[in-house]
Amino acid sequence: MDGLRICLRGLLIAGVAALCLLAGGANQGAQAQGHNGLDPNVVGIDAVPDASNTKTTLGTIDRCVQVGGVGSTFNIDVFLDDVPCIDNVPKGSCDHATRHNLGGFEYRLNYDNTKLKVNTTAHNYLMNQTGAISDNGDCSAMGSPCPDTDGSLFTSVVGLGGEASAEPRGSLGVLSRLQMEVVGGSGTPVYLTLTNLKFAGYEPGATPWWGEIDEVWDATIAINTACPTPADVEIVSQSMLVDLPPTINVNTAHDVTLHKTIRNNGPTDPVDVDITTDVTAPGDCTVTPDPSNPTSWIGLTGAPVDIDEVYTISCSQASAHSFTFDNEIDLTTPDTFDPSPANNTASTQTDTDVLAEADLDVSGGVTVDAPEDATGAFPVSVNAGRHQ
Repeated sequence: MDGLRICLRGLLIAGVAALCLLAGGANQGAQAQGHNGLDPNVVGIDAVPDASNTKTTLGTIDRCVQVGGVGSTFNIDVFLDDVPCIDNVPKGSCDHATRHNLGGFEYRLNYDNTKLKVNTTAHNYLMNQTGAISDNGDCSAMGSPCPDTDGSLFTSVVGLGGEASAEPRGSLGVLSRLQMEVVGGSGTPVYLTLTNLKFAGYEPGATPWWGEIDEVWDATIAINTACPTPADVEIVSQSMLVDLPPTINVNTAHDVTLHKTIRNNGPTDPVDVDITTDVTAPGDCTVTPDPSNPTSWIGLTGAPVDIDEVYTISCSQASAHSFTFDNEIDLTTPDTFDPSPANNTASTQTDTDVLAEADLDVSGGVTVDAPEDATGAFPVSVNAGRHQ
């Protein structure tokens, strides 16, 4: 849905215009981009909501909670810790002209439906400070009935009072409070993830804003077992160590080397990880990984590790060609979880022009002898060949 305008189920705002949203950070392990990073803004899941989490305040945010067995229920909060400024204006420097407000939001909460279900939802917290909201999604007042049992809870909320009721820049608090129930999986962890985040405000009209959330925090539910220990594994950097030349010939093989640096930010140390690389290439090209490319790393610590992957590329059609290398690392050590999956992925692109080889030869020639000129110069022979 990147780049597409998305309306909140066609709802009308103030009876005139639909409040539409654009894609924000889709945390498929991916961190939302766009804010200046000096004053991070976070959307996330608090696994242990308490009285300190209200419409306008947030207490301690817990990323994991231990719950009981089948039939037990518990609450989680989806929260926003600050509506950011537009144009990367730092906190404390915003005024009405340089701030966002919060007029609507969407997200998907992903969970394992063999272990959990969503019994009830409530979204009239932060978005209900100054006006009514429309709650339209899964397990909601206007959308699909509760409970939600398919493993993906879609939430779509919009304020109905226009700019006057939008929550101003600097607003923080609970977006949603959800009651979940255990349906299976005793003794195992369940990872809750937020994806497909979208936001909108009135500035002064129904204006979408996106890409301003620095981090997306997920959570873990431990069913009748202790919470797994965290280990924040990270792809620190990735680039082409050996790149394609600007032009290559058809049906000619070229080797490239993808270089990346990974590390474990802890606190669990050391851990093991899987390494996965997906390559997107034009249909006329083959991209063959070297058999020696590593697919895992054993004992990753805080010391950075450099890893090189070699690929052989060949294309059969002349054209401009682009190749994208999408890399991901994932924890494989038992009883651990990654609290920050946003830094587990990296994407690198390389481009080249593929050319058809030119077949040039001299097929014949004619010699023309020029007569001696008045200066007594020797005749000149000119060979005019035909080329194909």
